[in-house]
Amino acid sequence: MKFKNKPEYLSLYQFDAPLEILPWFVDKFDFFLKPASQGGLPAGKIATEKELVGGEYILLISAMDAGNARGWVFN
Repeated sequence: MKFKNKPEYLSLYQFDAPLEILPWFVDKFDFFLKPASQGGLPAGKIATEKELVGGEYILLISAMDAGNARGWVFN
């Protein structure tokens, strides 16, 4: 990541979840890649509905270019 007029840096995040979410995640990732006309995420929506998977409530949100308002430079 790189902010305007700042040095570039690596940003890492850790995500902990039960293994039971893996099939759900793969299915939802495919759902995000499909156009709405093929059964993917409907136009105008950025997130799936919250679901109970492996004892955890989870959802998947698209955050494409969400940080650009903060002045990030994407190379």
